[in-house]
Amino acid sequence: MFSLALFNPTCQAHDNPHVTQQISAPIIDIETGPRGFIWLATSQALYRFDGSTLREVQFSNVLQPQDLPQLHCLTRRKNDALLIGSDKGIYQLPFASSALEASMRLSSEHLLDARIHQIAMPQSTPLLAVNKHTLLVEHQGELLPQPLQYDDEPIRNLHFVKPVGDWTWLGDGKQVYVWDGLGSNLFKLTIDNPVTEKLPPGQLVDIAETDHVLYLLYTDKLVRLDQRYRLIDETPLTNLGIADLPLQLNVMPSGELKLLTQAKLYELSLTPSGQFSATQTARTKHIKGPWSQHYVSGQFEILLNTKGYIEVLHAPPTSDNALWVSAEAAPSGQVNIDYAIASFDLEQPQMFEYRIEPLQTTWQKTFQPLQTLSLKNLEDGQYTLDVRAYLPEQDSWVSASQSFTVKANGFTAMHYLSMIIVLLALAILFIFLLLKRKARAYHKLTEAHTSLHQLLNGTQQQVWHWNLVNSEVERVHIWSHCPHFPLDGVRFGLGQSDQSNVHPDDIGELTAALEQVKSGHISHYQCTYRIKNGQQWLWVLERGELVAAETSGKPIKVQGTLSDISDIINSDERIDMLATSLTNISDGICIFDRFFRKREINTAYERITGYQREQVIGQAFALPHYDRDFTDQIKHTVLREGSWSGEVTDFNADGAELLLELTLDAVRNDSGEIKLIVASFSDITERRNTENELRRLSNTDSLTGLPNRSYFQVSHSNLVRKRVAHALLLFDLDDFKRINDSLGHEVGDELLCRVADRLAELGRRQDTLYRLGGDEFGILIEDNTDINVISTIAQQVNTEIAKAYRIKGHEIALGSSIGIVLYPHDAHTSQELLQKADTAMYHAKQRGGNCYQFFNASMNENAIQRLVLESQVRHAIRTHQVEVYYQPKMEIATGHISGIEALARIRDEYGQFISPAQFIPLCEETGLIIPLSEQVLRTACRDMRQLLTLQGAPRSVAINLSARQFTQSSLALFIEQVLQEEEMHPRHIEFEITEGMVMSDPERAIAMLENLADMGVQLALDDFGTGYSSLAYLKRFPMHTLKIDKEFVDDITFDERDRKMVESIIGMAHNLGLKVVAEGVEEKAQLDILEQLQCEYIQGFYFAKPMSAEALIEFITKQQPAYS
Repeated sequence: MFSLALFNPTCQAHDNPHVTQQISAPIIDIETGPRGFIWLATSQALYRFDGSTLREVQFSNVLQPQDLPQLHCLTRRKNDALLIGSDKGIYQLPFASSALEASMRLSSEHLLDARIHQIAMPQSTPLLAVNKHTLLVEHQGELLPQPLQYDDEPIRNLHFVKPVGDWTWLGDGKQVYVWDGLGSNLFKLTIDNPVTEKLPPGQLVDIAETDHVLYLLYTDKLVRLDQRYRLIDETPLTNLGIADLPLQLNVMPSGELKLLTQAKLYELSLTPSGQFSATQTARTKHIKGPWSQHYVSGQFEILLNTKGYIEVLHAPPTSDNALWVSAEAAPSGQVNIDYAIASFDLEQPQMFEYRIEPLQTTWQKTFQPLQTLSLKNLEDGQYTLDVRAYLPEQDSWVSASQSFTVKANGFTAMHYLSMIIVLLALAILFIFLLLKRKARAYHKLTEAHTSLHQLLNGTQQQVWHWNLVNSEVERVHIWSHCPHFPLDGVRFGLGQSDQSNVHPDDIGELTAALEQVKSGHISHYQCTYRIKNGQQWLWVLERGELVAAETSGKPIKVQGTLSDISDIINSDERIDMLATSLTNISDGICIFDRFFRKREINTAYERITGYQREQVIGQAFALPHYDRDFTDQIKHTVLREGSWSGEVTDFNADGAELLLELTLDAVRNDSGEIKLIVASFSDITERRNTENELRRLSNTDSLTGLPNRSYFQVSHSNLVRKRVAHALLLFDLDDFKRINDSLGHEVGDELLCRVADRLAELGRRQDTLYRLGGDEFGILIEDNTDINVISTIAQQVNTEIAKAYRIKGHEIALGSSIGIVLYPHDAHTSQELLQKADTAMYHAKQRGGNCYQFFNASMNENAIQRLVLESQVRHAIRTHQVEVYYQPKMEIATGHISGIEALARIRDEYGQFISPAQFIPLCEETGLIIPLSEQVLRTACRDMRQLLTLQGAPRSVAINLSARQFTQSSLALFIEQVLQEEEMHPRHIEFEITEGMVMSDPERAIAMLENLADMGVQLALDDFGTGYSSLAYLKRFPMHTLKIDKEFVDDITFDERDRKMVESIIGMAHNLGLKVVAEGVEEKAQLDILEQLQCEYIQGFYFAKPMSAEALIEFITKQQPAYS
């Protein structure tokens, strides 16, 4: 047998429960109702408990004991009814009923498993139930299975179902889901989703909710979410000292949390640091664990243990509960009377008094526990049961009444007497009602007048009455903002000078309507028009109706109303404008509800997708091209952040792929809740195709069709980023510039295409050939750094390029220089690899070209030095820190200075001079020789102007022309411009040109030299004897001076062959009418021999070293003949 125990710390029941009722089976579930009763379910029966008395609930349509349902659960549907889950379906017991009888609401006997183990009541969706881990949904009066699946995988073994807000939370022991209850939106919360932050996996046990926090209880942790379902924290239960299995989590009326485990009940609180702490609550007095349920609802707190015993820890006071009364008359005339009030806080049994009118006039006392009363042999008639319960703490009574009718077989004198009384009462009532009717009619007339006045004030309507007999109009409730009545010319006549205040476009319709009602053709009309109101037009809705006519049918009175509808018209115009805009814009529009179901689309949606409106309305948002996680992430972003935008791929009705630019925006109501989601999209397929084509063109060399430099940079960077081992071969064509200049660019372009065609057939399929610019190419060899393989490919490139080309009648032969780097051996970035490949290619050229060179560390050191040197030179040129030194030339015959040579000097960062042998070749290669030479020329002109003012100063300055300068066709024009700007006469300037410069293209050199000579400058052939000058060309060159290279002067004092050669050069020069300058004279013996050979001038350290302009001025003032 099983007991019910009451516990209340304020009464004697604390230690000695004053009621113990025996029931036949363990209690399996608890629920409470609005009257304060506790409903107790066993597997065999349902009871109502009021604190002292049990009443068993009957089930309708149960004729035999074996037909009784087996109960499994209880659920309260707000304050309406108690729902009972059983093996036959769901029964319902209305709380307002005076009968303790439950009727079938939803049958489950058609299901394979009819047992209802749990009932859930979501806010805005149908009732839910669970039978052995299968979800059931109420649909058109039936319980139907609701299959749930995520990513095409069914969700089985549901052990947790609980509605929270707009969502129903589900748990299957491993994952946590939320469902909208309608089947279209199911989200897994343990991954990125549109409802919550990503939640930890595990078995969800319970959920508790406050205004600002949602608590999720797992078997091993407690998780907190804020009101927007963002994760606050996660607390392992072991950190709280909770080791046994958690069962329930409840929020108490005071706001604290209580957590029930199998063994204990804990109170949870937050520490100042924001962490949870757990404290075991006071022990129960009458029952012990292990526990199965902790029931909390309103002021109720009840514990249920696994043995089926309950203990009421807290309950509402008796004064908060209503008195329940039941009086039922049977056909036999017997009346069963019952009454009760929920009492859990009294020290003594509850006292009641009752009476039955009109039989009893005195109150009859009874006490708890109550027994059902039965009354027999009552006369037929109407009775009233009055019951009251005494509340000692308030010293007051609470009462309730119920009427009932007794109707037995037969007709007695009491019936006759009753009939007479009723007839008399009816007569009196008739007279009373007749008198009252007139008073009521007058009162109603007064109220109607007042209501009409209030209605007119509230609706801003103006009422008018038109008497057609005397043409008078009476107006009621004239507008203050527009006191004028429409002058239509029908109700009021208009003179010739009068103007109507009705809009010209509207007056015709108004007068036509008035004329028709005036003539009796129509009895009512409605017209919308504009009336002049100051400087504005007021929109008016006029309704009129014929209310009186003569016996002949001629109208005599019309009445109607005027309504100001300006705001409505303006709103309608605005709505029409917006609707028209949305309907006709080129972008597709789709409006979703808050569950992402399509509710409306525009014309562009149909045009872009090919789907008609009726095909898509009601469908859920989906992107078939992507997996479900992606669409869930989009929903998550929209619900959390209010919008999402991006490019997505979809399919139209024909199955063709579309690229869409999609934006989704949430539309919220005034309370901030999302009501709609608006999606706008445009078809960017053509635009993307065009962009791809432009990208292809931008990544392709237009001449050869090979991938270009920008494509190479992207591809190479990706290889490096992905750390793919590879080799880079960088090469250009030897002497291509010469071919381009001599045969023309058309031939050069064709040659590049031929080279590209040949090389495209080399290497493996995954190797890629690029044209990097000009005659420079690159090959990326992926996934291979084998030196033998790479060497073979490089040799093939050299061999293929070296084969002769036949282009437009020209047979062309050329070579290629290849630099090779390996990743990751040589560098770790794309730019470093390219730089080192360029360095290796430079060394291949230095070796004579038409070969390949692997990069090594020494090259890198040289390259770094070269970069440092180039940086220093560029800085000197940019900041005008290039210095010019001068070396005097001596006339042997007089010992005087005959001229000077300008020499460029650059200092490094430490102030030391950089050797010209280092920076002059670098400047030639990089093109820096052009700005360097210009600075030297300008500086020499300025210094020369100062020197010309000195006694015994040289009359000319020699300046070296570089090979790169000499190839410029505008050289003469440039020199002439500089000399004019620097105010220097050409006769004071001499340009020195080397043999190699003029002999590379003699005919062009002759033309260039003649242009310079015509300008008036002097020309000298420098370093004569080191090249291969042709005497035939030499005599044609307009030279003035020939300079013998230092190499021949060095050994003339002891080497007869050198002396003879110098003698021959001097003789030849004199025969051509040229003066001779010997360079590098460092000894007097050399000077003596040169004088004997009739050389006119010398230059070298014997006479003077190069010096600055200031030192030169000082030297000139002290200068004496060198041989004196």
